[in-house]
Amino acid sequence: MNQPSHKAKIQINKWCIQRDGENCLYCGKPGCKVLDHLNDNRNDNRLENFVRAHYHCNIAKIHNIDYQVMAQDKLRQNEQWPFIPTEDNTSEEASTEIKIAKTNFEIQEQYILEKTLTDGFITWHDALYGATYKCKKLTGYGSVQCTRNNLYTLTSPEAPFMKTKDKNKKPIIVRRNQN
Repeated sequence: MNQPSHKAKIQINKWCIQRDGENCLYCGKPGCKVLDHLNDNRNDNRLENFVRAHYHCNIAKIHNIDYQVMAQDKLRQNEQWPFIPTEDNTSEEASTEIKIAKTNFEIQEQYILEKTLTDGFITWHDALYGATYKCKKLTGYGSVQCTRNNLYTLTSPEAPFMKTKDKNKKPIIVRRNQN
């Protein structure tokens, strides 16, 4: 298995801080700069196998039985209670792809709302291609597949719209009754 890239190490470091805090596993003091493989297998790059440590503590673990036991216990604990990292958007902007997806969803929802308010309904076909066109025009991005997925979301049981059929049995989207 390949070693994690520099970018991956930065992310693993953030997750280790979320899971364990900022102090060294072995000495308990702050100022760690090293990601230590708990089982000393540099090919085992699971998140469970990483902790933050000082360089000198990491080296000392080679001959320090207490540190070796601490590492084994921590690995066992990490494997028993898997850690699920949370996204931290406070320090970094959301990716461009996420921003575009969010913006396009909002454009599509607004487009469907306007059409259903003015005409009472919109055909599935017109919603699919009209919303895709509107997104491409406004953001420069949009695909029929993404729009289709968003239409399914917008017509799900909890959503403000529903998919039904007109008198000719063609699929249409209408506003869900607001009780």
